Amino acid sequence: MATNSIERALSALTYIYDCYSYEDLFYSMIGIEAIYVRSKEGILQQIKDKSKSIFGEPKDYMKRLKHMYNVRSRFIHGELNFPPRYCPDGDTQEFFQFSDKEYFDALNMAQALLIASIQQFILMDTDEIEFELKVKI
Repeated sequence: MATNSIERALSALTYIYDCYSYEDLFYSMIGIEAIYVRSKEGILQQIKDKSKSIFGEPKDYMKRLKHMYNVRSRFIHGELNFPPRYCPDGDTQEFFQFSDKEYFDALNMAQALLIASIQQFILMDTDEIEFELKVKI
């Protein structure tokens, strides 16, 4: 049973092995949020700011991060059409077109961020990271 943020992230990682399972994005996000998020407000901003402190701020990275979070939010908040669990293949064409483009881009970003973050925990030999906001004048 996980007892800290790195263990929760590792537990989430164990669920993301099936590239055809649409739950993979959710589990990847659970791991990312376990590491980077400490309150319910401004979740994307927390992920951006805190991951930037570890990985830097390449422009493409921030665009992909925003896209990842947007796809996650569309799923969670019921704005994305998706097929029922048991559905003939012909009825899912709209979702397959979406998943081939947007979904897998978001999933790849989420999995890469989660794995890279866990690698950083290992390199730092820690099981928890605390972030601090500083103002420079």
